Amino acid sequence: MSFEKLLNIMQILLNTLEIATEISQINWIDKDPSIQKALMMIVRQSQKPLKFTAGKLFLLDINTFVSIVYSGFSYFTILKRTMETKEISEE
Repeated sequence: MSFEKLLNIMQILLNTLEIATEISQINWIDKDPSIQKALMMIVRQSQKPLKFTAGKLFLLDINTFVSIVYSGFSYFTILKRTMETKEISEE
């Protein structure tokens, strides 16, 4: 899975957390009862956490995302230092 896809998934997860907040700011009291029911259903559904899995192996959530980014940065740093050390030794 590419970093870009993972970033998009995390954006979806964060956006779903904001849905209930946005709906609560709507003046829904004056709306038709069918609209009120629909909004309440959307709020209930948005409060259930979305779950994405990677190849049915592990759950992708915010903690997993942070862990992947941290690990990727660590690998990059190690690779960069290795390349710098190699260049210095060749001089």
